[in-house]
Amino acid sequence: MAQAWGPAMSADSGSSPARLRIGAIEPYFGGSHKTFLEDLAARSALRFEFFTQPARKWKWRMRGSALRFQDDLERLGACDALLVSDFLNLAEFLGLARERWPGGRPPPLAVFMHENQLTYPVRHEDERDYHYGFINLMSCLAADEVWFNSAFHRDEFLAAAPAFLKRMPDEAPAGLEARIAAKSRVLHLGVEIAPPPRTREGVLRVGWNHRWEFDKNPEGFFTALFELQAAGAPFEAVVLGERFRDSPEIFAQARERLGGAVAHWGFAASRKEYAALLGSCDLVVSTAHHEFFGLSVVEAGLCGCGLLAPRRLSYPELLPAGLQGEALYADGADLLARLKAYAREPARARDLGARLAAAFAPLRWSERIKAFDAALESLAGRRNS
Repeated sequence: MAQAWGPAMSADSGSSPARLRIGAIEPYFGGSHKTFLEDLAARSALRFEFFTQPARKWKWRMRGSALRFQDDLERLGACDALLVSDFLNLAEFLGLARERWPGGRPPPLAVFMHENQLTYPVRHEDERDYHYGFINLMSCLAADEVWFNSAFHRDEFLAAAPAFLKRMPDEAPAGLEARIAAKSRVLHLGVEIAPPPRTREGVLRVGWNHRWEFDKNPEGFFTALFELQAAGAPFEAVVLGERFRDSPEIFAQARERLGGAVAHWGFAASRKEYAALLGSCDLVVSTAHHEFFGLSVVEAGLCGCGLLAPRRLSYPELLPAGLQGEALYADGADLLARLKAYAREPARARDLGARLAAAFAPLRWSERIKAFDAALESLAGRRNS
């Protein structure tokens, strides 16, 4: 599916950056990938054309999309630059298209790394299919530029590459991570959410707004709430987030054990309802084992929620140093102690939330679009260099 996005174009084909045409290839057009492209295109001064496939069968997308998008080469070749996602096997795509590009060569292109299959969490390491990690590596090598959504993601991916290559039977090339690092940059996502009015009073309301999957460590979150409940501390729980077919069993157990403390349970029906429910929380907790960016905690902060997140992963880079001591915890015992303190004084969590809303303001799309447009204009400039 191809679709045009962006400001209306004049018939004049002048060279103003506002008239640059960006082709966006997304084989997995759903969830956060879809939101990212739609928000980017809606706010950019550039013109976008989307080339997408439905968000299903992710392994087939990584294996088959390179062939699928050969049908769009004429339109892709007319773009000033291409932005592709980590779901595209870029090296394969370029190899298949090498003799068919209008003008003889592809536009300059960047791959945006939302996630990667070298370090994406699996329950057991023997479940990891290294072929997909290899696709990510080859795509990064084939791209003109590689854009990561956090410094943590970039550093983790580059650190994992040498150990991954040592698994190869023989003649694994050395130094690939240095070649990728040399053309990499970090572009934090833009986040857009409409915060509701803040009028909270009463007992502490604690929120969960992450995917219902094992890598978000729901056991750690609910264990803390069970202990808070056992201590007799007053609180309410709002449990949001996307649920999948095989959700961890702890969710069903927690729904029963928390009983009347549950103020809301389940996926919000709309973006507006999600913002309203999130904004009703005093505090959002992350217990994640892994996080490439941290979209859910940024959304919570922009809605005026206080935050308790682990002092690792991508979280430290998202927070100013002055708030890290309050918002980041060391371990499970530290998390529980802070929850008990906030349950005694909910106003402290609300005060932290007000300061986080201001601290996360630079991550709104109204601010981030400047960096993305500048990066895309620079990328397009490679065409004539």
